Amino acid sequence: MDCEICGKKEPESIMVLPIHKSDGALITIVCEDCGEKSSAYCVKHRRIHQGFDDGTTVCIACVEELIAQERHNARHVADAVMKHLSLEEAADLREVAEMSSSVTGDPTEVSILRFVASKAKRTKTSVEMVIDIIVSSGSAECILP
Repeated sequence: MDCEICGKKEPESIMVLPIHKSDGALITIVCEDCGEKSSAYCVKHRRIHQGFDDGTTVCIACVEELIAQERHNARHVADAVMKHLSLEEAADLREVAEMSSSVTGDPTEVSILRFVASKAKRTKTSVEMVIDIIVSSGSAECILP
């Protein structure tokens, strides 16, 4: 398989990046050199980003670092988000957070923080900015998986 960025023929190693292409494909196959230069690769953690339906990508290790920094604020973040949602949307978010918590073992407020932190990292903003977007829109759509 050839690199879809530089065209290198049958590179020794390849990376599958979550980069959407104009033909509708959801991945791009690249050589290691192009992969490491890509915005969908974290140089700090030496790993490929996770892709999202909205076309954004994020290094999960970077998200986990942000969660560790903000963990003490998890209850505040969850409360700030939940109190600005309709009952139906709050129930939806709670349900998704509980599913996430059953996998991670974290409390539901940390799962909500994880959703917010992921969006913050994907959009290169802060946890506070994502909360502001949720508050001003009255919707958690931007953080729901």
